[in-house]
Amino acid sequence: MPIAARLGSTAYFVPSIDGGEYRSVPELCAGLRAMDAARKFMRQKGKETIQEADILDELHCATRTLQPEDVEDASILWAGKAKGPRQSGDRQLLR
Repeated sequence: MPIAARLGSTAYFVPSIDGGEYRSVPELCAGLRAMDAARKFMRQKGKETIQEADILDELHCATRTLQPEDVEDASILWAGKAKGPRQSGDRQLLR
């Protein structure tokens, strides 16, 4: 099976082109700089996804045995890590 046939998508994001755009696999093959940027972007996103999944695993383990009535203040689970608009919505989910 050809390498390109094993890919899960027909186009990939290239962040370095005009603020970022998707390019087809043939376009990526024709422009090695774009392919290099796309593969680095995918690899970084993969690392970020694994890190987030690890944190969700940790949060799941910390909360799976707790009942809402058992927790007086769920902020102990936050330890100042949440930031931006996600914080208030996420806290509501824990309480």
